[in-house]
Amino acid sequence: MHGKMKSLRSKFMAAFLAPIVALSVLIIGLLLVMANIRDQKTQEQFRATLYEDYDNMIRVATQLALYEVQSAYDMYRDGRLTEDEAKAEAAARVKKLRYGTDGSGYFWIDDTDYLLIAHPFLERKEGANRRDEQDPEGNYVIRNLISAANDASGFSNFMWEKPEDVGTGHLSPKRAYSLKFAPWNWVISTGNYVDNIDAYLAQRHEESRANTYEELGLSILC
Repeated sequence: MHGKMKSLRSKFMAAFLAPIVALSVLIIGLLLVMANIRDQKTQEQFRATLYEDYDNMIRVATQLALYEVQSAYDMYRDGRLTEDEAKAEAAARVKKLRYGTDGSGYFWIDDTDYLLIAHPFLERKEGANRRDEQDPEGNYVIRNLISAANDASGFSNFMWEKPEDVGTGHLSPKRAYSLKFAPWNWVISTGNYVDNIDAYLAQRHEESRANTYEELGLSILC
């Protein structure tokens, strides 16, 4: 009799707890889905903000580089330098310019005939025609830079070597901004590698995901 009562009690507890456990699992699942949707939306908004800030930074930086070219041009126009001297002065100034917290931002100059005028890391290519240079995705890099400067949209995207990767063939995604200096038909460009932005966003997503599971009292085995 005692054993029968114990068996009935166990069955009753199992029947009582089963829907509670199922409901708890369902609630946790819904919370995880909602948290993921919320995090995804937040990530998209944060990504847009980061890219907007980045675009503003390289736009302002390029305007400062354009000012240096204009200053050298004014010296030619005022008779203080010959035109060749002024061009050499402008190119030297632009190649020395750096920006960003780590000083990794730099500038280069092409002309509207696709000749490389000045580049701090590709001096051996100065004077070369880069019209037909493509990245692995088929983008005509210099053509797009010139087009962006000509139509005043400014921005273009492509794959390129980081300074530490020059000559290795290793390419990274880069977003550039270009401005045209009409008197000399020069296009001053700068850009930065956006893989660091994507890496930061991925890290932030993982941290947010881990925090969500921690708040729900769950653990993840990776």
